[in-house]
Amino acid sequence: MSPDDPYTNRGRTEEVWKVLLVYGFSRKTNTKGKHSFVDSVPSPCFEKYVRDACRSNRYLIDSNGELTHFPIEKIVREVKSYPDFEPYQKEDLSKFSDMELVRHSLSQKGLDIGGGFFYSLCRDSLEQSDCTWHCRICKECNDWRTWHCGSCNKCQYGASIPCETCSPEEYAEYMKEY
Repeated sequence: MSPDDPYTNRGRTEEVWKVLLVYGFSRKTNTKGKHSFVDSVPSPCFEKYVRDACRSNRYLIDSNGELTHFPIEKIVREVKSYPDFEPYQKEDLSKFSDMELVRHSLSQKGLDIGGGFFYSLCRDSLEQSDCTWHCRICKECNDWRTWHCGSCNKCQYGASIPCETCSPEEYAEYMKEY
């Protein structure tokens, strides 16, 4: 399992499904009663927030299954007003309904309009998919230059491997070359 892999069905309760369905994700059920997604899969950032809200912070979800801190209307407004969109990208937004914008921006694949974008609940903003990723282990969105070290089990900043924390000698030797 990579730190940026999507979540599995394990731990996806009916309450979690209720929220995911409200945000436009669709599910199908096989003959054994197992659920899977029809089209889009939620991003790890979104699903982590939903699972945490369902597990321990019930006041974060209203009676309809909408997240109180991230209502659908807010996400639509944030996506449509994203300042870094080029004019042609803003035009591309018009081909999506509001619910499609929400679902795509909260999905693992992201919103594809002249580049990939996803809504980060960690950062409460729209992020470029090739510049930001969500680490499931550290439970936070990180810059593209950050990677998760399996040895010390922490995210490390920098494009260089090995890890400065758990392999200081190897790191120092590597840095001498640069």
